[in-house]
Amino acid sequence: MSMLLFLDFDGVLHPAGSAAKEQFVRLPRLETVLRAHAGLQVALTTDWQADYPLDALRARFSQDIAPRIIGGVSNTKRPGAPTRFDRIQVFLRKNIWPRDAWVALDDLEDEFPAHCPRLVLCRPEVGFDEVAEGKLRGRLLGRV
Repeated sequence: MSMLLFLDFDGVLHPAGSAAKEQFVRLPRLETVLRAHAGLQVALTTDWQADYPLDALRARFSQDIAPRIIGGVSNTKRPGAPTRFDRIQVFLRKNIWPRDAWVALDDLEDEFPAHCPRLVLCRPEVGFDEVAEGKLRGRLLGRV
């Protein structure tokens, strides 16, 4: 069965608050994991979607990875808006994706239910490091 990775950028692909020249420093590590899991598709949960079209965001990824980004989860920054977890659930229903065939890579723990087994949490000051990579690989292999 194909898996779907819901991907945030800030605090994941680079430390939160990174200067432009330091952005996406963790992307090569993530792309290595994606290459090891050819069936893994990606949906974006990043707030960057409010400022950039999907094609511009795909262009940040390597040519072999970019086509695997199938879309994005609707984003809104207004108070009282649904959490990322809630928006992920809507995305899964709209795209007829199996409810248990996904994992989220994020740095915002409060956007998900407590102890969410589908969340791989990154430390915002570090991003997708070796610890988060190990957890993601374990989830992708079915070890929660």
